[in-house]
Amino acid sequence: MKILNIGHNLFVAGGSDRVLIETGLLLEANGHEVIPYCAANENNMASKYQPFFPTSIDFNNITPSSLLSFFYNFEAKKQLIKLIENQKSEFNVAHLHIYYGKLTTSILHALSAKGIPIIQSLHEYKLACPIYTMEHKGDVCDACIGGNRLPCVIKKCKNDSVVQSVIMALESSFSRSMGDIRHIDLFLSVSEFHSTIMEKVGIPKSKLHVLHNFVDTDKYRTTESHDDYYLYFGRIEKLKGMDTLINAFKNSNHKLVIVGAGVYLPHVEELISSIDNISYDGFKNGEELIDIIAHAKCVIVPSEWYENCPMNVLEAKALSRPVIGANIGGIPELIRDGVDGYVFEPGSVQGLKDAIDKIDSHFASFSSEARKDAVERFSKEAYYKKLVNFYELTITKRAGC
Repeated sequence: MKILNIGHNLFVAGGSDRVLIETGLLLEANGHEVIPYCAANENNMASKYQPFFPTSIDFNNITPSSLLSFFYNFEAKKQLIKLIENQKSEFNVAHLHIYYGKLTTSILHALSAKGIPIIQSLHEYKLACPIYTMEHKGDVCDACIGGNRLPCVIKKCKNDSVVQSVIMALESSFSRSMGDIRHIDLFLSVSEFHSTIMEKVGIPKSKLHVLHNFVDTDKYRTTESHDDYYLYFGRIEKLKGMDTLINAFKNSNHKLVIVGAGVYLPHVEELISSIDNISYDGFKNGEELIDIIAHAKCVIVPSEWYENCPMNVLEAKALSRPVIGANIGGIPELIRDGVDGYVFEPGSVQGLKDAIDKIDSHFASFSSEARKDAVERFSKEAYYKKLVNFYELTITKRAGC
């Protein structure tokens, strides 16, 4: 197949960028021709297609003229058409990731005009929430899910600014009118939970399918032992359930290690300053982070927000670590309760305590089952097989129109 791989960046600035790049590499490794189309950026990976990449809005230096490009980027449409017409053979499918704000719905019109089937991976809640997150000041929020964007303005959801919130609300409504649902042939949600939200937004059920994220299980070594500590790693924010996590370990005999960074860190450091069995080990990544995960007894994901398909669960399971996760969003889809971890009610300190106390007696079997599930459900091989099937379905749907 010849695939047009579209998203914001050809470098990793966020999770969707990583998926775009790794999916492209996976497809190429299986013999497909993959051509990227992203916004121009000096940090982009080298690509012979960079001359076609359009400029995009500078969020730190917005002018009236650049603001127009936030709603509809005419250059992105023009450059995409040039790229398509420059090819000697036709594209079989266009795979979109996050394109709003930089490439905009203008590219949908270019793709539709050229008759290219379109599939989109939904990495966040943008179609349901103008600011993408479905949260407001530390609480879950679904006020805009029915299509009314006024709550975004009233609540000043974007950086507590009326002006920025108005811009986001208008962009959301404009994109809908321009066909951010209508022009897409097939949507891929990264969790069953996310899919139910997208159905409420108005995406026809026939267009919705689920494809969880993947992890390269071949790159992760496993071990049957541990260093007797529980681990939290990820962003340190209130909605990640940090207070529940800390209170569950307070006055217990279990050791907790926290790794990561975020705006809630000062509060966390203050809370744990007098708790001997909880330590903060700073921000880690790469091999250093992998080593910390590999030596943990169990990874805890206590989120109190609508997580989609958190990579920390998949990475932990690939390293044969059991996972305790909150029963919210897409988290419980990734954990087989009582088989390779436990699920507890979000915000329940006692529920988390009970799960922690039970891990010791089941560690060996949970560890083995966690790795097995990672390979069977979330490996790159499993992901690739499903993705190609969805490409073929997208092509068939367009052909049947």
